[in-house]
Amino acid sequence: MFVGSILLVLLGLVLFSPASLKGGVAPMTKPSSASLPKAPVSSSSVGLFASVPSWSQDFSTMPNGPLSSSIWSYDIGNGGPSNPGWGNNEDEYYTSNPDNVRVENGQLIIEAEQQSDNGFDYTSARIKTTPSLNFTYGKLDIVAELPAGVGTWPAMWMLSTNNTYTIWNSTTEQDLNNYLHDGEIDIMEATGSIPDQVTSSAQSYVYNPSNNNERVGYFNVSNDTTTFHDYELQWTPTSLTFLIDGVAYHTVDKAANDPTTIWPYNQPFYLILNIAMGGTEGGTESQQYPPYGIDNSSGPWQMAIKSINYYPYIGGS
Repeated sequence: MFVGSILLVLLGLVLFSPASLKGGVAPMTKPSSASLPKAPVSSSSVGLFASVPSWSQDFSTMPNGPLSSSIWSYDIGNGGPSNPGWGNNEDEYYTSNPDNVRVENGQLIIEAEQQSDNGFDYTSARIKTTPSLNFTYGKLDIVAELPAGVGTWPAMWMLSTNNTYTIWNSTTEQDLNNYLHDGEIDIMEATGSIPDQVTSSAQSYVYNPSNNNERVGYFNVSNDTTTFHDYELQWTPTSLTFLIDGVAYHTVDKAANDPTTIWPYNQPFYLILNIAMGGTEGGTESQQYPPYGIDNSSGPWQMAIKSINYYPYIGGS
C-alpha cells in the first residue's frame, strides 16, 4: 500500500530499503469509467503451476496467539529519522504487539488502532516472510477481507530478497526510486477514501508512480470490506497476472528485449502484508478529517486473512 510500504544488506541503508518506499509518492486517484477494465483479461494457468501448494498458511488450523516466528518477521517503527513515514508520509508506528497482529478465531488479524506509540498517534503491523521464505515465479493466493474507513491503506505486496540490480551508495541513496531497480509487485492495494476498488501494479525503475507511467490495474469489488475474496498473483518468467476471485483483470507482459530496469522480476521476492494509515495515498482526505485524513470514528481497522497458498511454477510461458 503502495509504497515499499519497509534493504536488509547494510544497516546504514535500511532506511532507504525497498520496504521503506512502498508504492512511490503519487497519490491514488479514482479512474474514470473509461480506464476501468471492460472485460476480464484472458488468463489460463493450466499446466503452469503445481496443482497442490508447496507452502500454505491455513489460519483456521492455528491456535489463537502470535504468528510463527519461523516464517514471519516484522518491520518496526515509522521508517526512521532519515526516511520518516516509510517514504510515503505514513502516520502509523508498526509494532509486533498482539494488539496489532495475531491469530484469532481462525484468522490472521492485522489491526491498526488509534493508539500513541513513540510519538505517533496510530499503531499497526507490517509482516513479511523474509528471510525464512522467498518466492521466484509461481501462484500466490490470499483469501482476505479488507479494512473499512477513510485513511486506511492496506496492501499485499512483494519486494526483492537479494536486491540483485540495485546499487546502494551515498549517491544512489538520494534517489527514492533506486530500490525499483529490483522492482515491486503489488498484489493488492486499497484506500478507504476510494471504497469498493482495489488495484494491482508491477513497478520498476522505468515504470512507477513518480514517472507517471505506473502499470496499474483497477477492479471494482463492492463488498471487499465485508466479504472474503481471493487475491491472486500468477507469476511466470514472462508475465505477471493479477486476479480477484479467479477473474484476471490486469496483466503485465515482458517484451523479448526488456532490460532489468523494466523487467526485474526474475529473482526471489518475499511477501509483505500491512495496513498503513494516512500518507500519500491513505491520507488524501485531510480537509475533511484533519490533520491526517483519517476518520477516527471508523476504527479500529482490521485486515483479516483466512489463508495464503503458494503453488510453484512448473513450466510454460
